[in-house]
This record gives sequence, structure tokens and C-alpha cells, in this order.
Amino acid sequence: MAVLQIILLLIIPYGIQILCARIQPFRFIGTAITCFLIGVLLGNVLPEGYYQPKATQSFYEVLVPLGSVLMLVSTDISKWIKVSLITMGSFIFQVLSVIISVIIGFIIFRSTLSDLPLIAGMITGTYIGGSPNLSAVQLALGAPPEMFTRVFLSDMCASIPYLVFIMVFAAKLLRPFLPPFRGISESEKQLQTEEKKFYEFGVIKRIQFIGVGILLALLVTIIPIGLHVLYSGSVEGINMAFLILSITVISVLLSFVPQVRNLPGSFEVGDYLFNAFFLCMGTLTQLHLLIQVDVQLLMFTAVSLYGSFILHFIAAWLFKIDRDTFIITSVAGIMSPPFIPAVASSLQNREIIVPGMAVSIVGLAAGNIFGISIATYLLNYT
Repeated sequence: MAVLQIILLLIIPYGIQILCARIQPFRFIGTAITCFLIGVLLGNVLPEGYYQPKATQSFYEVLVPLGSVLMLVSTDISKWIKVSLITMGSFIFQVLSVIISVIIGFIIFRSTLSDLPLIAGMITGTYIGGSPNLSAVQLALGAPPEMFTRVFLSDMCASIPYLVFIMVFAAKLLRPFLPPFRGISESEKQLQTEEKKFYEFGVIKRIQFIGVGILLALLVTIIPIGLHVLYSGSVEGINMAFLILSITVISVLLSFVPQVRNLPGSFEVGDYLFNAFFLCMGTLTQLHLLIQVDVQLLMFTAVSLYGSFILHFIAAWLFKIDRDTFIITSVAGIMSPPFIPAVASSLQNREIIVPGMAVSIVGLAAGNIFGISIATYLLNYT
């Protein structure tokens, strides 16, 4: 039963991806949230005995490191730092804005919210890199699944108005304040044409690429575990923050190796594994939690999200960063890579898709590092 359950948890996200690709309301909210909500539905309607939560929990703890590795190794960070200085500069402002806003929120709510350092670390990772960082930081900090659900629901409630604003109103409202988009350079266009399209390969070839990618992710995950065993003599008691930070650093270093970085399908498979993770977390969520969003937590999340957006906008205005670059780098941090094409489409600017995706992947690495660091600092501070 447990094996069948895990197979279904891997297959269902594929159907959800098709649903999100073809039906506008699902496309708007994205695959991650859709997977989570469908998971909640499944977890609450299946009769007792047909679902094993312990098997799901063990399974999702494997998905996070594997998905992180596959998404991180797929971007040529060095080239994008060179050819997209404006995009990288805007994203750095996004990172700094999130850190400042989270610390301000911590000062405001530290007396009313329990476990706020852990929550602050998870929110920091989320708004620097996206939803995958929420799970990675939660796992690294050893936060319970219930806390993940609380933070995820608060993020979902706070993010929906933000996404509506970005998709519908931002382009017009920000036009008087930020300069127009200037277009990308020839070197950036060259990078776009060099990208390999995973779905252009045949089925057998894609399966081979997926197999190689999974093996690579397993190897990267095993390395820090092996170091821990050599140091302590046992696999037990491994520090999850050490594990997540280690695979983040190793994955970023591997992204500089062309043979690894150019492996087709790495990003797509990593993204798929995180969709499976959100499905798993949904099945472990009790339905009553969806209507019991913590108001104090929601307020802290809103301060972090909208405070960072305002600070980021002020920086973009002062340094004359163009409107489209500001918007796409904001989305790259606050949302996640799958939202980049949709926002670029709403801006009627396809040229910002690739640089937006690039900084979003950089954010996946930075989100883990800053999320864990902020939580550790605030734990020591309190």
C-alpha cells in the first residue's frame, strides 16, 4: 500500500501540470498551490486505512534535497552575473529588502508570535527564492510539518493580492515612476538561443536524462551525509541545516561544470519533485487548518511581503531600474520560477523571461542560505 501510495504521489502532479497548462484559473494560481489544495482534498476524503501519513512524511523528506539539487545545477550563474548586471542589481535589492522587512516584522511581532525566529527564516527563504525554499528551510531548521502548513497558508493568503496586483495593475501604475524597459543585449539573446529544450527530445532520451539527473542529485545529497558519518561514526543525528546548506553549495559549484549544467531536464524534474512535495504536504494537512489562518502570522507575513516590495520599489526608483526588470525580479523572489513566464506575458515582454528565470534560480540558492542564517541569528538574539 505504501509503495502504491508513493507512486500515486509521483503521478498525480503530472495531471495537475496539464490542468494548470490548459485551464486559466489553475494556471493563474500555479502548480504548487494547486498541488497543495488537491493534496488537502485527497488527505481529507480518503477513508482511514487507505492512506499512510508516515510513508508520505518519509517520502517528502527525500523530495526536498533532490529537487533542490536539480533546480540549482541547471543555471549558468557566472554568465548571467556578467550579462545581466541590471537584473542582478535589482534582485540584490530584492534580497536586502526582504531581510530588512523580516527583521522589522520580527521586532513588531516577537512578543505575540511563538517560534518567530523559525517562521522568520522560512519567510526569508520563501521571499528570496520562492516556495521550494519554504520546504528546504523548514526541513533544515527542524520545524514541524504543522508550522510549514501555517506559514504556507499565510504566504498563500498574502501572495494572492500581490499576484493580482502584479498581473493586472503593476504595469500601468508603475509607469510614471520607473523608466521603460531597454531591451536585452545581444549576448543575452545568444544565451537564450543556446538553451536546450527538454521536451524536444524523444521519450527514451528524456527518461535517460531524468535517470542521470536523479543519480546526480542522490550523489550530491550523499556527500554531506558521508562527511557526517566520517566525523561522528553514525548516520543518526545529522544536522539538517548542515545538509541543506551543503547540498546548496555543492550544487552551485557543480553549476559551473558545463556537462552538469547543460544536462537537459534538470530544472523541469526538480520543479516536478517540488510539486510532488506540495501534494504530499497537502495530504498531511487537516481541512480545518485552511479556515484557521493565524491572524498574527498573516500580519507578519504581509509586513514581510509588502514591506519588501515597497523597499525594493524605492531602490528601483532611486537607481532608475526599469519597470519590467523591477517587476520580474520582485516576482522571481516573492513567487517562484514557474510564475516568470506568466508575468512576462502580462507585461507583453518575452525578453525578460530568461533573465528572470536565471535570478530566480540564484534566489533558490540564496534563499536557503539567508533563510537559515536569519533564523539562526534571531534564535541567538532572543
